Amino acid sequence: MQSSVCRTFAVRPQLVPRLTSFEPVTAEEVRKLLSGMPSKSSPLDVLPCSLVKSCAYVFTPAIARLASLSLQTEKLPARYKRAQVLQLLKKAGLDSSQLANYRPISHLPTVSKVLEILVLARLRPHLLSSHSFSQFPSAYRDRTTRGPGWSLHGGR
Repeated sequence: MQSSVCRTFAVRPQLVPRLTSFEPVTAEEVRKLLSGMPSKSSPLDVLPCSLVKSCAYVFTPAIARLASLSLQTEKLPARYKRAQVLQLLKKAGLDSSQLANYRPISHLPTVSKVLEILVLARLRPHLLSSHSFSQFPSAYRDRTTRGPGWSLHGGR
């Protein structure tokens, strides 16, 4: 057995600038997001997603303002922190009495999804410029962030 010696790690100098603020969200950015989203609504949506999309000229400025204020104040209204979580059986035929055979699915309000995408769009460039960011492929990154030489068809 190894001894339980407390190890200290050297503090590494930060090689990238600190992220101290986010760029404001533009109405055009929100409009593009809404137009590209599927029209599926969440049970937590006050208005159906299809209505928000068809009346984007009304909702876009409000969502952009909400997103910018949220990023500026570092606060998110409680309504957008809720999700309806459903348990789905991973594969047909699995024992439904075993919890390990289920996977959770979270239904978020449409505005929460938009806010999440807007934050990711602002965080991604900062994270990719970090020396700690792995350049190796990951199944959860899009093609442009998988590192040099990566191809969707056939790996490296």
